[in-house]
Amino acid sequence: IEGAEWPADYFSDSIWFDAWPETHEVSALALDPAQAHGEREKGCYAAFVYCQLSAGVVYVDAWLEREGGAPRLVERALSLNAEKRPQAFGVEVNGGQEFLATLLLTEAATRRQTLPLCAITNSKPKDVRIRTLGPLLAQGKLRFRRGSRGAQMLVEQLRDFPAAEFRDAPDGLEMSTRLLNWLLTG
Repeated sequence: IEGAEWPADYFSDSIWFDAWPETHEVSALALDPAQAHGEREKGCYAAFVYCQLSAGVVYVDAWLEREGGAPRLVERALSLNAEKRPQAFGVEVNGGQEFLATLLLTEAATRRQTLPLCAITNSKPKDVRIRTLGPLLAQGKLRFRRGSRGAQMLVEQLRDFPAAEFRDAPDGLEMSTRLLNWLLTG
């Protein structure tokens, strides 16, 4: 696409994986709820992005949703948390979205589910944050789960960035990789 940030060869078939690594050092799940300022009404997605770091490579899957509001996001979040068991679960709390973190913690407690919640307040513009993914792309350190509709949409949004209509999934990926770095460096 004209105006794309990164060259097309960053998105060759080598970025896809079929099976998760048997072991990993750290894992994180992030949620960009896309609820601030009516973004979901404008067609933006709520994006969940899960990452595992294994031998210097970040393995990624994603789930994108437009429907259901906060109750649906809470349900999906706790389902993914139970399935993936991340060491950190980040949720963006900008723009009045703190209520979602509270809902998540309340429902996790009701279910007696451990939720390693990290509230993320993003102070830098979304495009600036997404650009920090460039080195990982350039070095071939990102792999995306083949056959996953969410991972496919994430790659499409990355490939077309910043000209893409949506940036929700790359924003979720940036938050998830930031959590991986935080887990590794404390």
